[in-house]
Amino acid sequence: MKTFKDCYEEVSTMSPKKMWIQRIAKVTHRSEATVRMWLSGRQVPEVLIQEIIAKELGVPIEGLFPKIDAQELYEQEFIAVMENEIINQ
Repeated sequence: MKTFKDCYEEVSTMSPKKMWIQRIAKVTHRSEATVRMWLSGRQVPEVLIQEIIAKELGVPIEGLFPKIDAQELYEQEFIAVMENEIINQ
């Protein structure tokens, strides 16, 4: 079963990935920033929006946005902050 992020990762290069984000933003009437929040797991769209996304991507809604526990989210955010600090050194 594919997750929302799995569908995004299937796009191989940066420009098509940006276009993919724009496509999802357009069909959901949400901002690109919101779509990125969904990809990061920091936010989860409402069920109706999940249904729109599933239909657009041609994948089942089940598993599209798996629940993430607080510890895993903390670890992801910590890694992102550390990677950002390394890049900015």
